[in-house]
Amino acid sequence: EVIFKHYGDNYVSFKNLKKVAVYNQSTKRNLLKYNLVNKNKICVVGFPRGVYSIKNRISNNNSKIKTIIYFMISPYAGMYRKNGKLNFKGISIRKHKQFSWEPIINSVEKILLKVAHENPNINIIFKGKTGVHKERIIFLKKKIKSKNVFFIDGGTGHKLLKKNSLIIGLNSTAVIEAMICNLNILIPLYKKYRSYPYNHYTHKYHPDLLANNEHDLKKLILDYLNKKNLANTQMKYKFTIKHYFEKIHNANDKLREFIEKN
Repeated sequence: EVIFKHYGDNYVSFKNLKKVAVYNQSTKRNLLKYNLVNKNKICVVGFPRGVYSIKNRISNNNSKIKTIIYFMISPYAGMYRKNGKLNFKGISIRKHKQFSWEPIINSVEKILLKVAHENPNINIIFKGKTGVHKERIIFLKKKIKSKNVFFIDGGTGHKLLKKNSLIIGLNSTAVIEAMICNLNILIPLYKKYRSYPYNHYTHKYHPDLLANNEHDLKKLILDYLNKKNLANTQMKYKFTIKHYFEKIHNANDKLREFIEKN
């Protein structure tokens, strides 16, 4: 809702577009709610890139973890900010104190560096977003000297999703792609951030995927590394995948048909 209100404020509408392809019904509803696009111009095609993840889906995720991939969290992921502050005008979320995900970011980095130091045989990859994490990566590179910690600034993340990986992230499309691959996933959405107002700005996840706090995050990471208490997670992924990406198997065909017709 916040992002679509932002588009409405800044672009008035997208009604000059002939047709619009979207991932899911939720996006379609919000485009209509904020009068951005006419109903007959919107086509729900699903998530075509997800086909790559389906092809790379593993049958079980109980293999020994060799790599931890952290899709770096953006400080203001999911938020619409104007002049450096959250903008509440015209949305249903009642005004609240300004905040960022910085405390979670600092906590995750702290734990990953401890894990890297204590487990030199495990590779840890920090994957940043183009135009978002460049300065953070430069800072971390100067600070971290561990030979098993690596950094990637920009580019797509789905090709990093391999067997024997543990994926950590929040509000990242790549995390949902990892769900499609049936990889092991941890979401550092601590308990204190699961109620109002924070829950308005996060993706929807099964509660069993969430770390409760910093201590719990480290414990869960070590559990994965030591293959302890691992349960089948595919059922826990289905809700998130369907909510954001609809049907994936025929998404390529739907997109191709959309392009050919328009």
